[in-house]
Amino acid sequence: MTEYSSSGPRPVQGQRIPRATQRFLGVIAPHSPADPVPGKVRIEHDAWQIILAMLEQVGIVRHGPLWGSYADALAMVTDAGHSGYRQALPLPFQGLHLDPTYILGWSDCLSNYGGNDTDWIGHWLILPDNQVADDLAVQQWLAAAAELGVFTERHFVVVVGTDAEQVRGRAYLYQQRKATEIALSVV
Repeated sequence: MTEYSSSGPRPVQGQRIPRATQRFLGVIAPHSPADPVPGKVRIEHDAWQIILAMLEQVGIVRHGPLWGSYADALAMVTDAGHSGYRQALPLPFQGLHLDPTYILGWSDCLSNYGGNDTDWIGHWLILPDNQVADDLAVQQWLAAAAELGVFTERHFVVVVGTDAEQVRGRAYLYQQRKATEIALSVV
């Protein structure tokens, strides 16, 4: 619940404010509960299929938010989206740019209809050539994601690519200023 005063909206203490609202609108809850640090990521089948469909668009970086919730140290991904509408993103589309209106819309919808604990908990990334990236390339891309606030100590990135015609995914957290791999499963 938001209370309004002459200085504008202010969150009620202890209220959970969605990550996208915090990121793009600057609204914070002074004592909102922090997201746990995930030790494992579980992606549901439907969300995984959305990511796999993005493998069809080669030649550009593809990425987007992952929505879900936490059960202790398990991050449970239920939905995946893309980075937004291309018309709203700066040219060229090679970076990790996000369309705030797109992400906010998804976030609002899912937090209202997916359950109050549904939030933007992670991100997915596919490199232009669709290949599984080597460790150096992963570290470089994830460093860029960390600079943008997409990748944090509590918000993971799943890097997806193909290796000998087999799709592989690896999940990472940003710990001690570097990408650390964590367990990933698809159900």
